[in-house]
Amino acid sequence: MKFICLHHTAVKNTGSPQLWAVDRYHKNKWNMISKYGWYVGYNYFCDTDGRRTQTRALNEETIANRGHNCDVPARCDTISYCMAGDFRVETPNKKQEDDFWKFLREMRGLYPDIIVVGHRELQKDRTCPELPQDYIDKFNKESPKEDTEKEEIADLYSQLDFIRSLLIKLMNKLRL
Repeated sequence: MKFICLHHTAVKNTGSPQLWAVDRYHKNKWNMISKYGWYVGYNYFCDTDGRRTQTRALNEETIANRGHNCDVPARCDTISYCMAGDFRVETPNKKQEDDFWKFLREMRGLYPDIIVVGHRELQKDRTCPELPQDYIDKFNKESPKEDTEKEEIADLYSQLDFIRSLLIKLMNKLRL
């Protein structure tokens, strides 16, 4: 992988989770279910509380990044990471930014030369994620912070939350 491509939902952060709303929206618009059972068109989604959910496998086609998408293996070079929020009027909150630093550290463990770009840098007809270029560039200049015990506990909670969300989806399917 060459790039981590940042996206935003373009929906103001009110403190309410946005993952399920994005899942419904993408289902209605593209109806492209992932290997993990999500319709969310990004590989990773970081909600307003800083919890990250992997919604698509790294080699799976997403809905973004035309020309860098995994619909054709030869151009599968980008990981899509979306943060909940409208970055035309706000910036990612501390929990989201902390998770992104952690995510970046994880991805650089797998892909040491990976760089962070905005969606607009890969697809010229986009303005997403509406963050100043120096905000995005800092992820390529600064080193991610080291893990702390609190981050490890938060990661475990994120994993439990993901399992809980899968169980809820399964229970909803069984009710149909």
